[in-house]
Amino acid sequence: METVKPLINNLPVLKLVTSKGALYKGDSLPLLEKIKSNSIDCVFADPPFNLGKNYAPGIEDLLPEDKYLEWTRRWLSECVRVLKPGGSLFIYHMPKWLFAIGSYLNAMDSIQFRHWIAIKMKNGFPISGRLHPAHYGLVYYTKLGRKHKFHIVRTASPVCRHCKQLVRDYGGYLKKYPKNRSRIPLIRLADFWDDISPNIHRKGRPNAVNELPSLIPERVIKMSTNRGDILLDPFAGGGISLSTAELHGRYWIGCELGSIEHAQERLRSQQFAVEGADLPSKLKKILPIENVFAGS
Repeated sequence: METVKPLINNLPVLKLVTSKGALYKGDSLPLLEKIKSNSIDCVFADPPFNLGKNYAPGIEDLLPEDKYLEWTRRWLSECVRVLKPGGSLFIYHMPKWLFAIGSYLNAMDSIQFRHWIAIKMKNGFPISGRLHPAHYGLVYYTKLGRKHKFHIVRTASPVCRHCKQLVRDYGGYLKKYPKNRSRIPLIRLADFWDDISPNIHRKGRPNAVNELPSLIPERVIKMSTNRGDILLDPFAGGGISLSTAELHGRYWIGCELGSIEHAQERLRSQQFAVEGADLPSKLKKILPIENVFAGS
């Protein structure tokens, strides 16, 4: 996860290249400013939550609210600018900040709200004097000017973990749904996701790396992009969105200010990395900068 502290104008360093992607280390704002307008098909952003989390020495994750919102508006504006007409923008965040983000985006005349997706928190904890927080939000916007891409994503219907029977009858429409190999109906994805397994307690997960469950970026990519499209993740964290994009035949640009070792390891372990290679030609066209490859 990228910090909110540095707002410097030094370009990030290119650290890893694959046949479809480029991973940079550094502040994503200067990189965003260099990307050509109307060139990205999908932006997926999981920014820092400004909760004071200790990621690494020198990385600050706690700013006054006005400063945090000022920084948020800066990268949001750049993300909207680089999106193609019809492109999709997904922001994963806490409801508190998503209301401010939504208010800012709704005031723009170039982008349109599509959905608020609620993602259940399976490891939430009660807070005194407040309702028990039980979900994160994923807001979904599309840029105006061209019809946006939208593909139906299906998921297996939930079943009772004891009797293995369906928990819903779907109003008598079950026969119309396709089924998986286990004969479970495949229903259309809704705007409430309660089947996400959190990574927070996964064995071996580095504390200094933000890493979402792979199902989240996978659904985003399948829903809003085609093969050969370009995904941008300005807060790449552990690289799960990048490896998912490559796995599904999408190009990608990732940037991370904090530790990128976990993202590099992920991409290398999946044999995506091409050591010392040049930037993919498709990305060169939208990144008109001198990319000095820095390696590990």
